[in-house]
Amino acid sequence: MKIIEADTVTPYILNSLPIGVGTTAICFCLLDGRVFKYYINTRQTMLMFANPHFKAKLERISTITNDSYVGPQELLFIKGELKGYFYPYVEGKTLKSTRKDITLSELFRNYEKLLTDTIEVSKKGFTLYDLHDRNIIFNDYFNIIDLDRCYFENDKFEHTLRINLRTISETILGYIFKTEPWQTINIYDRDLQYIYYNTDWQNLDEVDALIKMISDKCNDADPTVKTIRKKIKYVKEYNEYYR
Repeated sequence: MKIIEADTVTPYILNSLPIGVGTTAICFCLLDGRVFKYYINTRQTMLMFANPHFKAKLERISTITNDSYVGPQELLFIKGELKGYFYPYVEGKTLKSTRKDITLSELFRNYEKLLTDTIEVSKKGFTLYDLHDRNIIFNDYFNIIDLDRCYFENDKFEHTLRINLRTISETILGYIFKTEPWQTINIYDRDLQYIYYNTDWQNLDEVDALIKMISDKCNDADPTVKTIRKKIKYVKEYNEYYR
């Protein structure tokens, strides 16, 4: 990974376009097509920087990124202090802002690619954390950005993969049913409720079965997200396991 040393951050944000603000940073789209994630002084940032291995983690993340996982490529230090990192700009909209007339078949058309790439990073111990529908860019493919709060585990591959697929599935389904990360849903239809919570997301046949059941319950061969929200009856509840 390339390390950039500078005296000021100004050249990197001058004439650039702010494209996102979070609890730890502001993201700028640069003229050269990269994104600069500029860390701001917040409590969350201080907690991240308190980890003496944070820089090493970013460097490690940069070595495992692939088509679906967009991680840091260069780190910026201002007078010896880490101030941010650069990563490639990904064309598309966040999953949260994706049009609501998108159909299930369109949404899941390239899920297999995401699964393949998730298996690849899981083999290296990479574990998703703080994933939500605002740090997934959707452009017919799922592109996961803002990986700096993710971490590495020494658990067995199967365990890491299971955690990552659960995180991904909760985020995608959360977009479909319009829930927040701290919420879960209780579906009135017991059959759909069961398959909703028991689908093995590594098994493409089971994912297809979930899609088909949602479609059948909507009486629509290929329902849109808007239709699903209207026709599937459910209530949102607080997720007691939310971390």
